Amino acid sequence: MKQKNNCVKYKYVNTLDINITYTGREDEYPEEYTLTIQSGSMECNFNFRSYGNCEPFFVKNTDGSCYLYLFTSHENDYSVLLIYKITNSDVTPASLDNFAPFCLEQNYEELETNLENSYRSAHRTLNYTLTNPEHMMLSSRLSTLSTCFGCKDYHANVAGVPQSEQDFLISDPLRFQLKQDFELELCGKDEKPSGKNQIVSKGAVLYPYATDGISYLLFKDADGTLFYAEIEVNQYPQLINGVIAEDVFDGMRYAG
Repeated sequence: MKQKNNCVKYKYVNTLDINITYTGREDEYPEEYTLTIQSGSMECNFNFRSYGNCEPFFVKNTDGSCYLYLFTSHENDYSVLLIYKITNSDVTPASLDNFAPFCLEQNYEELETNLENSYRSAHRTLNYTLTNPEHMMLSSRLSTLSTCFGCKDYHANVAGVPQSEQDFLISDPLRFQLKQDFELELCGKDEKPSGKNQIVSKGAVLYPYATDGISYLLFKDADGTLFYAEIEVNQYPQLINGVIAEDVFDGMRYAG
């Protein structure tokens, strides 16, 4: 959402005014904005930068505490979530890297696999639907054998910060083709490793499905069979089951 020489105002029950004003930029992006939060006689101003996108959401937690979530865009598809705790007398800011709202297309289609219960094609739009602090679907940029986005359900904790006990579902339509026969561990119906291994043949296509973003990645094949693999992503080249991933797969892609 990009504003030039104008102001966007959001009001809540005549007690809270939120203004986001575009204030220009210097020689380089990201552009500069000013956030004004006003309640009664209390007014606080904060400067922030964003690549033309700033999406505010008012969050009232179950204990009555109030927050403003402000999602901003930064380099390399990163989103920075600015959090402002609002009381009658003050506003306290904080920030979290790599959080963005997640929204499925209204008329989405199954991926080419046509797998039942497979992840869906998705994209981020301005039609976000964060309506419940107990259930907020947010996405994060991951680097799990490719640059991609993963999403999961969060709730606002007692500090107003998004918290989740889930792992990520991969929200990008990735497809990896095996360059060689490769052994992977089968998963049971509970999506947990079964302890039974299977050789997947060269040329087979696998679709990344779920991950914790750090140590494991689940794949589905065209028949819906689910496989588990250990990954090492905090290095280059990245590894899968101890083997260089680029020696195993075609179709991997990394963004800068």
